[in-house]
Amino acid sequence: MIREHHSFEPGGASRVEVAWDAQGDARIFVDGVLVHRFDDLKRARQGIMCTLEDGSRLSAKLIGSRWELLRDGAPVPDSAFDPVRVGNDAGRLLRAVGGVLIAVALVVEPVRSLFEYRYQRTWSPVVAGALAGALLWIIGRRVAAGRSPMTLLLGLAVYGGDFAWSAHEQRWPWWGVGIYSIVGLALFGQFRRLRRATGYVPGG
Repeated sequence: MIREHHSFEPGGASRVEVAWDAQGDARIFVDGVLVHRFDDLKRARQGIMCTLEDGSRLSAKLIGSRWELLRDGAPVPDSAFDPVRVGNDAGRLLRAVGGVLIAVALVVEPVRSLFEYRYQRTWSPVVAGALAGALLWIIGRRVAAGRSPMTLLLGLAVYGGDFAWSAHEQRWPWWGVGIYSIVGLALFGQFRRLRRATGYVPGG
């Protein structure tokens, strides 16, 4: 079984445990006590809400492959839809993509142009790739700090623009387009996750 543990306060003791397997057998524990058990994936995706001993309400719902855990309408700290965690995850992904684009622009492109005797076109992909990478790195830091879905959307626009320009200018093979598309889908998934995470209203 896969297990994850969470506290009700940032940095606090672990109080919530979710244990589940691929067949949909999932169990929710609070302070070591079983509060609910799902028998299949359909029920896990419908979710449940239960009242704890202190009067607070805990809800658990499987969304995709992640558990949405809310206490009184607010995300449980460090759970899959905690805005702080989602913002950090999205920021790390943007910075990683930006770093790869910078490395490709400053190392791969000049070497490839040298071997292909394309000196006259060397600077165009270098400048474009390095600029896009630097912008994504900066945007990634702002997403991690501010957790704004719109800032992440700006990063998606920068990535999409670099994708469109590079694919057209350099006539990429199918596998290059495929890799760019997979990364783009991952960024879009982070956008949807962050938008959901920042839409919670405590006590709602």
